[in-house]
Amino acid sequence: MRILPTVSRFVPLRTGEIFTWLGILGGAITTFSNLQAVLSLADWARALVQTWAGWVNLMWAYVLFPLQVNIWPGSRFQATMAIALMCAAVGAYLSSAPGSEDNHWRPRLSNVLRLNVFAAVLFFTIQAWFIGYYINETIWADMPDWFRESFSYINLLVYACVIYLGLAHWPISAAFTAIFAAIVFSLVFQEGARAFPVSPDADRCLSLLVGNGLAIFSGLLVLYLAPPRAFAKRLRWIIMGLVFLIALNAISLLNDSIFAKL
Repeated sequence: MRILPTVSRFVPLRTGEIFTWLGILGGAITTFSNLQAVLSLADWARALVQTWAGWVNLMWAYVLFPLQVNIWPGSRFQATMAIALMCAAVGAYLSSAPGSEDNHWRPRLSNVLRLNVFAAVLFFTIQAWFIGYYINETIWADMPDWFRESFSYINLLVYACVIYLGLAHWPISAAFTAIFAAIVFSLVFQEGARAFPVSPDADRCLSLLVGNGLAIFSGLLVLYLAPPRAFAKRLRWIIMGLVFLIALNAISLLNDSIFAKL
């Protein structure tokens, strides 16, 4: 009689691990791919980035083809990162073991239908429109020099405050892990957005809507579904995967430089 409960617990655990690794690997590689603008890449890293970019573009080409629209490459990567985080959230939920620290946590609408979450979504939407569209399109040339020089830092500070507001009801350690990861991802994706060529037929408004819309949806799914500490653990693994790829690329370049001098 004990076999059935054991099997029923084993299947979700294995499924959870699949989603977890999809989220970790997808998140780490997607983030690493956006660093090609600031990193010299070894041959294997360039092949990885180009292959991953090809898959990402192919996937979004199939998704967007029925609509006959196109979006920025940066928005495609942003949306792909959102999907990776959703996979990590599903994995955290399915893999949460009985008796774990997050075992008292349950998916419920009250995790999302909160004043702080509503305020965070509102402020994020305003920030995405004001910074992503209004400033760049209308008043950027008229802004003072100090603002343009500090623009990225101001944007990052506002973004960190918005994330903190949305996670105010989480355990403090999990909230700060998520804030740190969000800052890292934002910095990397800002660099990637500057480097990727923009197709002339890409729809600017749709690009902002898809990228930021999926970012908001993934955040709400995380709040609803994922145990905070379990999800924070997966964020740490994504960061570790990114650091591993950067370090491995640096070692490869160093080895190539050494052998070139021999």
